[in-house]
Amino acid sequence: MAPEVSPRRARAVLVALSLAAFAFITTELLPVGLLTHIAPDLDRSRSQVGLLVSGYAVVVVLASVPLARLTQRVPGVNCSASRCSCSPPGTPPPRSRRRTPCWRAPAS
Repeated sequence: MAPEVSPRRARAVLVALSLAAFAFITTELLPVGLLTHIAPDLDRSRSQVGLLVSGYAVVVVLASVPLARLTQRVPGVNCSASRCSCSPPGTPPPRSRRRTPCWRAPAS
């Protein structure tokens, strides 16, 4: 039998899980919404950048089944906590709104 949890703690855990799920889904879907901004920054057409995002989606689909099989014996709480702790360090900080790519110096 599971230990009893206070309503206050249960609410806090629910809010934390909700925020983590929101951050995860936003990180996954954000590039699709920003294709028109990403394409000029990389000097590529929108369709080329869309293909890049689609390639990322294919990798996620192909990797999800093996990862699920590898982690099937790991308790769900540990798996979720480790996944949430790895996501923010892997997400780059936002750049300024300049239009030149970060690897090029602005024209003087």
